[in-house]
Amino acid sequence: MSRLTHLIEAARGDLPPWVSTPAERWDAIASECGPDEVLEIEQRLYALRLELDAVEDWDGDTRDDIHKAIEQFRRLQQLALLRVGAAWTYAIETLAGPLEGDALQAARRWLARLPEGERLEVLKGLWHLHFRRALALMQGAQLSRASARALCRYWLQYGGHNAAQMLIKAFVPVLGEARFWQLAAEAPLLPAMAEFLDYASNGRLSETRAAERT
Repeated sequence: MSRLTHLIEAARGDLPPWVSTPAERWDAIASECGPDEVLEIEQRLYALRLELDAVEDWDGDTRDDIHKAIEQFRRLQQLALLRVGAAWTYAIETLAGPLEGDALQAARRWLARLPEGERLEVLKGLWHLHFRRALALMQGAQLSRASARALCRYWLQYGGHNAAQMLIKAFVPVLGEARFWQLAAEAPLLPAMAEFLDYASNGRLSETRAAERT
């Protein structure tokens, strides 16, 4: 049993299966979530979307049940993401808001002045709320190669498939092509992310993973 499953079962307590989990209990679950639980929530949402796609339109009851489950896990995801970035919640929420022109440049300067470890924490937390902004701010974050590798691993692991092409463009010039694909091959990717990375690279990810296994 995963930790997330344990948290959900503990929060539900003696509620019968046909009773929805009250909102305050989702809050309690989110308060215990870390990065691993955030990843599992994304995996569950992905599985629910696939399940929904497989259900015929005439089966309204089943589709309604899946829609309700998706809504519940989306709420849990939002709460858990704020919990994961709690140390920098205010800054991360501000950075995820409307920023352009001088405000964006000021945000880059602010981030660059933080100690490198704190820069990493902010970029990791921001990734879950606004991945395009995180990518934009990374360009001026002045990270060492070791920190860039750590950030790349994290973003690959917790990234959605719609970020695949942008991750390639952001990190290949920084880390080098061979190093980037090695990190991608080693990372526990979400299935959709792995599929899109492989497509974007014309099979490079599959080739690298195969080479790692031999």
